Amino acid sequence: MAAITVARSIDQAYAETVQKRQFIGEDDVLLNPSLTPILTLVTKIGNRKKATNSARVEWIEDDYLQVWGQVSNGTTNYSSIATTISVVDATIFATNDLISFPVGPTSSAVEEVAQVTAIAASVLTITRNIGGAGQNTVGATTDIRILAPAFPEGAAFGAPRTTAKSVLISYTQIFRRPVSVTKSEVAQNLFGPSNDRLYQRRKMLEEHRRDMESAGLWSHPSEALALPSTIRTTMGLKNRIATNVYNAATTLTEGGFLTFTQQAFSQYYEGSEKLLVAAPIVITGLDTWANNKLRLAPGDDVFGVKLSRYTTNHGDFMVTRDLMLQNSPITSSGVGWGAEAYALDIDSIEFAPLVGNGENRDTQLLIDVVKDGADLYRDEYLTEAAWVIRFEKRHARLYGAQAVS
Repeated sequence: MAAITVARSIDQAYAETVQKRQFIGEDDVLLNPSLTPILTLVTKIGNRKKATNSARVEWIEDDYLQVWGQVSNGTTNYSSIATTISVVDATIFATNDLISFPVGPTSSAVEEVAQVTAIAASVLTITRNIGGAGQNTVGATTDIRILAPAFPEGAAFGAPRTTAKSVLISYTQIFRRPVSVTKSEVAQNLFGPSNDRLYQRRKMLEEHRRDMESAGLWSHPSEALALPSTIRTTMGLKNRIATNVYNAATTLTEGGFLTFTQQAFSQYYEGSEKLLVAAPIVITGLDTWANNKLRLAPGDDVFGVKLSRYTTNHGDFMVTRDLMLQNSPITSSGVGWGAEAYALDIDSIEFAPLVGNGENRDTQLLIDVVKDGADLYRDEYLTEAAWVIRFEKRHARLYGAQAVS
């Protein structure tokens, strides 16, 4: 006999199509925070979780005026009495600038100071031997340091110099983790978790947070426009950090690590602490070098993330292990990220969920997402957010640490 079908009431249709949402609060965030230390610390320390109302996140970065230039005269040095020199980029100089020609690290000589008196194309006209320090041969490709302007009394208005601001872009990425269990599974007293639906939710929340941590480490920003199915990916740290990159060259030594530390703190003058997110091999090195020294001190649990303090005169690292930094277990070739560490200025990193027009895309659990008559519970974790990594020179990256000594 054929089944009899009838139209559903308005109340039935409404009850089955309206989604229930559960936003994830403090209790759920701490399931396993050490699995995702960057995400945990960025979203919980110093108000670094900042909503965006656009899927395309843009900001402007600027830097100071360039103070290093270079001579450009082929292979021929300039004599100690030459008063015109060609340079690679004359736009960084201005009339009245005092300039110096630095000497090598093994020379005890005092650098000569000269003054720029005119600029024509790529040629500087200079007055030599300012202050009587002596006139030296100027190398064909030697470096030049701009010291400061020295204007005469009553001089005309100087030439303004500015820098070109850079526009940086990241995108909100849609992270989703579905959970599906049968209602029969939920009803039974199974061996293991008493409620498999709740257990799977907890597990998928950790997977969801691991997805976001992985993207923050290694993703590349992109946008593939294909309305209504546009795909966006957010930026990641490894792709972003380009200036302060140190190669441990297979074996990381204490001296090599201090060189990396010098790099990490060399570009930014604010603050003297950075978060060091490190692979286990780097942690082993820090523990080894700390023997009988006061360099490594026990730290605290910060929002569930265990931190230790590694002290140097360059600055201090708050050290934590990131379980994402591991090599592939499939082969023995060592591919992966198990030889890396990242020194991060947390104040320059933000996690930006998409929020606007009454819609909040911050991390949430969607309950009973699909209602098609199936004898299943189908829930889903969803986050749409962007990693915003400002001023890449404030961060540093170490790689190639396959062993320590």
